[in-house]
Amino acid sequence: MRVKRTAPGKVFLSGEYLALEGGSAIILSTKQRSRVSIEDHEKPYNLFYSSALDQSFQFSVNDNFEVDWVENDPQSFGLFISLAICELKIKPSKTLISIDTNEFYSSGKKIGLGSSASIAAAIINVLDEYFNLQLSESAKIQKAVNIHALSQDNFGSGLDVITSCADSGVVECNLKMANEHKWRSLKWPSDLYIKGVITSDQSSTKMMIEKYNRGKDSNQIFFNKLYSEINHLLNQISTAWDTQNSAKIIELMQTYNTFINQLNEKFNLGIFTDEHKRLIVLARSADIFYKPSGAGGGDLGLVMTNSEKKLTQFLTKLSHNNYQTIDLR
Repeated sequence: MRVKRTAPGKVFLSGEYLALEGGSAIILSTKQRSRVSIEDHEKPYNLFYSSALDQSFQFSVNDNFEVDWVENDPQSFGLFISLAICELKIKPSKTLISIDTNEFYSSGKKIGLGSSASIAAAIINVLDEYFNLQLSESAKIQKAVNIHALSQDNFGSGLDVITSCADSGVVECNLKMANEHKWRSLKWPSDLYIKGVITSDQSSTKMMIEKYNRGKDSNQIFFNKLYSEINHLLNQISTAWDTQNSAKIIELMQTYNTFINQLNEKFNLGIFTDEHKRLIVLARSADIFYKPSGAGGGDLGLVMTNSEKKLTQFLTKLSHNNYQTIDLR
């Protein structure tokens, strides 16, 4: 018997930090997907194969549903195996579990597309079917949220897991909706174009959120005022998506970038690295919108425009500047 499931990655288009406070976020599930499978095999032990390491690891499961790595320990690459088995209280026997995350890497470097949320969604689905647990859709989402939160030391909003579980293109979600395992599916405007730009810097979402929380705690009056302004803007962005007004979406996103930069400078977050700043200037010269993706600080940038011609010209300029771009949808 073999069961295979996939789940998409994600990029936050708006609402990244404010989602932590209950604000609304617009999130795109990407074409990049993790692929998780489990199958019977003839060996008298369990194996885990990681595409990221291109290596297999032998493991057993004790009566407390704890994974024991027999020889080599895959460390963080095997974390979701351990968390999912404990969360579901299952004891695999003579199985091969594979996790393929190749689509989340470029030249051996992770590119910040939410691979951990994607894995969490896929592994719960695959184990649920293989072991015939018959979990409800809501229960599977909650299990995925649980193991992802544990993997991230309970940092983050969990909206990335909801997006990977929804697998519904572009969605709007907030903490209240996420807690109820709900989201709102949006339609992508036909004249809105997006590309990802891979930067040379790498970032840690956990570290960025830690800095954000410290900044918020020590600048509460400033934060409350800015939060109110950004929250109002996020509602306007939501309306622009509903009306399929790509020009308005981009205009509001530019204002959103300005607000996020105020937060960045006040809290010294490092969202806008020097490379992101250069790309913003380069994009502006081509009448293109650019923003750091997610928590910022490196990894990936997003290019958005409602002109296919301008996008093509800008991608050529990026190529001449040795930047690699990726399709996200």
